[in-house]
Amino acid sequence: MNTPALMKNIGAWVRGLFAFSNLTVTAGDAADGVAQNGVSIDREDFTSVFLSGKLMVNANVTIASSDTVTLRARFEDSADNAAWAAYQAEPGGDPADVVMSATDTFVQEFDVNLAGARRYVRCVLTATLSEADTDTVALAATLVVGGSAEVPMT
Repeated sequence: MNTPALMKNIGAWVRGLFAFSNLTVTAGDAADGVAQNGVSIDREDFTSVFLSGKLMVNANVTIASSDTVTLRARFEDSADNAAWAAYQAEPGGDPADVVMSATDTFVQEFDVNLAGARRYVRCVLTATLSEADTDTVALAATLVVGGSAEVPMT
């Protein structure tokens, strides 16, 4: 079914999945520079298995103008939703240091090839702030998936 309407309707070909709950990291706290697990996504919950994705990390940053935030993302997979293994480190290449003004927001995108992943996948995010005490970054993420054998719309 390849009609002009579907070719212009990206929503007919992709699906957004909740991937990472809200997390605020303050420079120097226990979460600064420490990997945080996202939610488990069951790839068999859908009528067709999605083969690729784009992790969209929403960040709200409050840092000094000369400070940086480094955001790293990787994926893990699991056959049983209990024993997790590294699936893809640094999707889409190495993360960039994001240099911000005093307050800013951004969306960092990471590509992931899900073709070889086992049944369950989850993202793991690490935010590292360059200074201590007052700098913060608030994170949440959505995994947009596509490349299934069937159109995911109902």
